[in-house]
Amino acid sequence: MKDIKLEELKEINKSLLKRIINQIDEEDLEELIVEVDDKKYGFSVIEDSGWEDDGRGKYYFKNTTYVLVLYSDSWKVIEKYNVIAEQSISRTGSYYTDWNYEYDEPTIKYAYEQLIPEQIIPAHTIIGLKDIEMWFLQEEKTGGIAWMIM
Repeated sequence: MKDIKLEELKEINKSLLKRIINQIDEEDLEELIVEVDDKKYGFSVIEDSGWEDDGRGKYYFKNTTYVLVLYSDSWKVIEKYNVIAEQSISRTGSYYTDWNYEYDEPTIKYAYEQLIPEQIIPAHTIIGLKDIEMWFLQEEKTGGIAWMIM
């Protein structure tokens, strides 16, 4: 996630996030488009490990990290949100046959700024990730509304 800066990510409304997540029905997040209140949301790739094989050339695996985005009518990214999804993908087959893809269920996390205290190098901040469920449960402790995404 070195190519994304936290200041580029807009805080998402939790009720909007719940509505988006409840509409996810695609296995491949890269192809997913969700419409909420006549706006198009999807996931944009921010990091991709590239295909690695099992050593025998039969199975291939990769991990992809996405950021939740809002698209314009011309499919340009208007906003990026502080929601990060990670998904593992595997495929079998070859160039001579059809590829068969399998998508693991994505993990969806909330991005936040995390301070790394000075040790050997000066203090600095990085983007940390929290499980969505924990993010919402924190609201409960502070008097806000809490819910869990299943």
